[in-house]
Amino acid sequence: KGYPCSPYTLRPFAENELGNTLEDKRRRRKFNKALSSERIEVEHAFGDLKGRFQALKCLGGVDNLGDAFRAVEALTILHNICLDFGDNARELPDFTLEDEYPPGAAEGEDPDVEVEPEYQAWLGLARGVQNRRGETDHSMKLAGYTLRLQVLDKVVPP
Repeated sequence: KGYPCSPYTLRPFAENELGNTLEDKRRRRKFNKALSSERIEVEHAFGDLKGRFQALKCLGGVDNLGDAFRAVEALTILHNICLDFGDNARELPDFTLEDEYPPGAAEGEDPDVEVEPEYQAWLGLARGVQNRRGETDHSMKLAGYTLRLQVLDKVVPP
């Protein structure tokens, strides 16, 4: 499963959500396959971006989250410009799809950056999912299921 169904995430249909009729099952399995293909494309794009700009592999421990977002956005723009000019990241001499971290660093952490205790506390809160005002887990789930059925009808028309 991995993540909940919501209007912000599009999740494949689980086996018990495929439906009762053969037609529902066929459509939803076809949808799952299409969604999986798109997810793989997105993962490859992130891999190429991290392979081109390897500092992205250990971006954890930043002092200013806004600066980190702007840096990722800028690198994404540069990456797309390179692609427009026919520059393939996979042809770079140091390109690797492996997530390599500096010795002694945990995944996504930079051993040279000290994290302030207040920031560590904030990170602990950020790891939990917080709904926006007025949103409940139930309302989010219902909105996600509704959106998924709408996308299903567009991707695999009845």
